[in-house]
Amino acid sequence: MEYKIGENINMTNKEKIKEIKKWQKCKFVHQLICGKEKCNGVLGPKESGNPLNKIYLGCPKCDYIQYNIPEMVFNLNYEQFERVQRLLETPWI
Repeated sequence: MEYKIGENINMTNKEKIKEIKKWQKCKFVHQLICGKEKCNGVLGPKESGNPLNKIYLGCPKCDYIQYNIPEMVFNLNYEQFERVQRLLETPWI
């Protein structure tokens, strides 16, 4: 098992979990979903609990686990997306 979670990401596990949850709720990006055929469960962040205490993604519908989390999940500018979303929701007269 090899963790590939962007070694340059300088965040606590709590901060990483928060960013992953923001990604999964964002309407402008594709959610990280289960890799098993026909499952398509939305992956959620988990802590390994072992001495490494790393973050991984787990499927709530099955036993799928994904250790590779794209770095872009932690670098996305959500404030820009939120501004665009508010503009799209503003009624035009």
